[in-house]
Amino acid sequence: MLFSSVFLTIALGCAVISFAAGTFGAIVSLRARNLDADVLAHCTLPGLVLGLIFSQLLGFTEAPGSQILVIVCGVGAAGLASLALSYFSTQVTIKWALGNDIIQAVLLGLGFGLGLILLSLVQGYFPAQRSGLDRLLIGNAALLTSADVWIGCALSASLIMVGWLARRPIIAFLFDPQAWHVAGGRQWLVETLYAAGLFVVTIICIRLVGAVLAVALLTMPYLIAKPWASRGFAVLALTSGLAAAAGAVSGSWVSALSLGPEAQGLPTGPCIILALFIWLLVSHILFKVQQHLRYG
Repeated sequence: MLFSSVFLTIALGCAVISFAAGTFGAIVSLRARNLDADVLAHCTLPGLVLGLIFSQLLGFTEAPGSQILVIVCGVGAAGLASLALSYFSTQVTIKWALGNDIIQAVLLGLGFGLGLILLSLVQGYFPAQRSGLDRLLIGNAALLTSADVWIGCALSASLIMVGWLARRPIIAFLFDPQAWHVAGGRQWLVETLYAAGLFVVTIICIRLVGAVLAVALLTMPYLIAKPWASRGFAVLALTSGLAAAAGAVSGSWVSALSLGPEAQGLPTGPCIILALFIWLLVSHILFKVQQHLRYG
């Protein structure tokens, strides 16, 4: 089972997607905007359910390609709307002297609550679709295909290439935004790249670990890599990506071991998050031991 083509495909897909999430998660964490991903992930739930409802009403149930296209459009529209609301909420917090976390918590609760209400409607009118939508909450990594792996590789390569080409303005904007603004830097360009990257990474994280756990996949690799990456932002981002990939492969392995002839096995998404938490504990314990041995 562990060396079958199915498991290798799932493990590779989880590793590639997690590497992209961990790398971009370093930027999100350094900006102290971890709730951005959480708000985006939870706000896509209403878009997905509405996309499914419209696909049913338009009669696309027997055309999977058209149905998926409508659902993706719904998710994309909801994601862009959440990004726009998040941007305007930032302006409101500046004007009203509120904490940014307060507005983001309101958006998160609003999006998730609306999504759950729509889910209950789907359960009543389209009961056959409820099981597939429930996987959105905890992910469906076990259904990753070779096409998903190739898409994940393409997205990861694109994010890394864009990040490498724009590393100087990104680093300047992260660590000294005021100096970057005074020097005539294009803040809108960096913000647009950040929003686009956050949107892409969050959407693929939902496929892997679900809307509830997406923010953990972005944040925990950064916490694992932070004690060991003291040579600049590039090393920190790369180490975060490798830590996320290691946690993904470990979680996939645990999920595969739990499978049995009569058991469905543990869900892959939560196993990945638990594996990352174990890696986090091991990382900080080893760092403390190293510091003790070096400095006494």
